[in-house]
Amino acid sequence: HRDLHSFPTRRSSDLPLTVTAYYPYALAERGLKAATEQEIEMANHDRLVHETNEAKNELEGYILNMRPRIQDKSDLGKYFTEAAVNEFVDRLRADEEWLDDEGYDETKDVYVKRLSELKALGADALLKEKEREFRGETYEKFLAEVNRARQWANTTEEAFSHIPAEEREKLNKKCDDLVNTVSAAMSAQNARPDTEPLAITVAQLQAYTNEIIGFARSIRSEEHTSELQSHLN
Repeated sequence: HRDLHSFPTRRSSDLPLTVTAYYPYALAERGLKAATEQEIEMANHDRLVHETNEAKNELEGYILNMRPRIQDKSDLGKYFTEAAVNEFVDRLRADEEWLDDEGYDETKDVYVKRLSELKALGADALLKEKEREFRGETYEKFLAEVNRARQWANTTEEAFSHIPAEEREKLNKKCDDLVNTVSAAMSAQNARPDTEPLAITVAQLQAYTNEIIGFARSIRSEEHTSELQSHLN
């Protein structure tokens, strides 16, 4: 048997060992994130392309729609002077030519800006057309509320016999004042050329209507308050 001390002695030394961790799920997560970001980027690009085409089509549609209307004196043309019509038509024609040439492949913001500038030129005429459409019926509603207020103020029904004469007088005067104001404005509007600013607007007529309704309601409220007070006393 060999003595244990007869075996050769092995020397040991410390060697650097590099360990690299491998996480397959982390790589998959990074890949998924990159794919998601790419998908979002593509979707945003597609959306922008769609919105750009819409803006371009809206600009072209406005040009094609407005040009015959402002040249027609039975339509929007009546709200423009001859010089204003010519200026607007020239601008519309210039923008149409631009669309067919250097503006064929522009950005969304450029199309939106061009359309906004054109709409500013046609806004007054479109507003006046809308006012003309609703002015008559709004005026009739005003007169109807005035008549309703007067009927209530002048009623001889027994149920309203307790209304003080001074309250009736206040309501009748309010009706007279508003009718005089509105009638004068409506007469001025009817006599005014279509190219001139409006003498009265639909919004103003609605405000006068609400004013007479509110005034009549306030008197009725006073009447109910007085009646309740008399019962309490």
